[in-house]
Amino acid sequence: MISGMRVRRCSAALAGCLLCAVVASTPASDEKPATDQPRPKFIPPKNQLTVDQLIDALGSPDYEERQRATDVLKDQKTSFTQELTRICRTVQDLEIRLRLVEVAEFLFYREALKGMGGFLGIQMENAVPSKRVLGVRVLRTIDGSAADKGDIRAGDVVIAIDGRPLLSNADSSLDLRLTVRQLMDALMTAISAVQPGADMTLTLLRDGDELTTKVTLGLKPLSLVRQHIAARRLDSDHQAALEAARQQFARWRAELENSP
Repeated sequence: MISGMRVRRCSAALAGCLLCAVVASTPASDEKPATDQPRPKFIPPKNQLTVDQLIDALGSPDYEERQRATDVLKDQKTSFTQELTRICRTVQDLEIRLRLVEVAEFLFYREALKGMGGFLGIQMENAVPSKRVLGVRVLRTIDGSAADKGDIRAGDVVIAIDGRPLLSNADSSLDLRLTVRQLMDALMTAISAVQPGADMTLTLLRDGDELTTKVTLGLKPLSLVRQHIAARRLDSDHQAALEAARQQFARWRAELENSP
């Protein structure tokens, strides 16, 4: 007998962007189907998925499906922490419960994170620029980030934002090591000055060719913000907003754990 949770998971797998191809079953006679080819996968847009379908997908055996459902729930335009509270109190699947708590934490911090500027999602390489090219070399991109979605690749060199160079030759120091720091700071400052969700056009050098790519900046990850807190790199306003969010989430978590 199939459990209710398993039925819901099967339903989520069908509705949650990972529909398996369906092949026509062989008739009782020896006649073969018209084709042996599986039907193409149908992936519904994420805005057509209900919250219930997304929550069921959090318990999928497929990691990518679980992660995609988590990200979509975090992207909900309106907060639904009360609904998350109700579901967390009834769900038995530990994976779903942990991911719901992760989603709730993000929702409590979201407004505070919005005020901290955009996030590109690259790790910068401490490479010495040449006198001809002043830019920041990309060591790697973070999966699912603005850089990843904008097709920025490891080895690319970011030389301009919205058509403006990171640094002009006149602004650069004769000390190339100092110039590297200036370039990194210029890139981070420009990104942090733009709100999450805003578009930005980056000019890149890739294998000697110059190209442009458009990215939509995301929110700074909470893990990165916590590193900034530990290193005391946040101003007092940001610290106060984050502390207020932390307290709100802590109260929500305590109420959840103490509920019957």
